Amino acid sequence: MLSDLIFRPFSLVEYDKIIELWQDCGIAARTGEDKDSINRIDQMNPGLFILAYTNNNLLIGTVYATFDGRRGWINHLCVANEYRKYGLASLLLNKVENELIQKGCPQINLLIYPDNSYNLEEWYGKRGYRTRELLFMYKQTNANN
Repeated sequence: MLSDLIFRPFSLVEYDKIIELWQDCGIAARTGEDKDSINRIDQMNPGLFILAYTNNNLLIGTVYATFDGRRGWINHLCVANEYRKYGLASLLLNKVENELIQKGCPQINLLIYPDNSYNLEEWYGKRGYRTRELLFMYKQTNANN
């Protein structure tokens, strides 16, 4: 199955398909993930938004990351339910990690919401990620309004 996959970079015309896949995977587009913001993020982070398609052009997986020159962040990694357990998530993660490393990224971070139902802490742990207890804070602005 993985040998028939096609990987492409983000394209703004695919935005609605991406959001639909995220929703099917239980990922809600959050503040700053509207069409214009995602396009701007992609332009600032070339090569870090990767889409996986079947050979009949069905979008089945996405990963997007950002890099600020100091730390990389995995923002969303998802695979369509019917294509899970074939290693596609690992493949997408490896691809985006390699892109980050090529950009000189010394550390890759990610956040897992406590209500996730996929045991992601264990899954990422098997791929070398470690847990760090910390207090996460943020401030919402109206910059995109």
